[in-house]
Amino acid sequence: MIETLLVALYAALPVLEMRFAIPMGLEFYELPVVQVFVTAVAVNFFVTYGVYLVLPFCVDLVQQHWPWFDRVMNKIFTKTRKKFSHRLHIWGDIFLIVLVAIPFPGSGGWTGALLAYLFQLDKKTTAICLGVGTVISGVIITFITLGVRAAVSTI
Repeated sequence: MIETLLVALYAALPVLEMRFAIPMGLEFYELPVVQVFVTAVAVNFFVTYGVYLVLPFCVDLVQQHWPWFDRVMNKIFTKTRKKFSHRLHIWGDIFLIVLVAIPFPGSGGWTGALLAYLFQLDKKTTAICLGVGTVISGVIITFITLGVRAAVSTI
């Protein structure tokens, strides 16, 4: 039970997300594949979608109480919009799905939620893109982990 909760915690954390949760659950805690997959994917999706929903309130709070921080964040947001707007314009929702699905540092659900907020995507589009991307990422990470396990066990 505690191992499943740890997998859920890892999946919820930024940077670590499922890239850490799934290998830990399968290799270190030796939990069943389906249990680890479902736990990591569900928790990562609900946490990152929750971040997307709460982000406007957090940004409003910062803007009201810390104007200097607001200026810094606006510069970062402007730079991010400029960097990704062309890709998002060309690829549309597929870009967000791929960004969430690729299990590399700097990508994932947290990044996807932030970009969805920055580009003011609607709730339904964001939920679908985060959901599909999270499932794809979970499948990729699970297969990589199981593949490495199989390769190591034959050595």
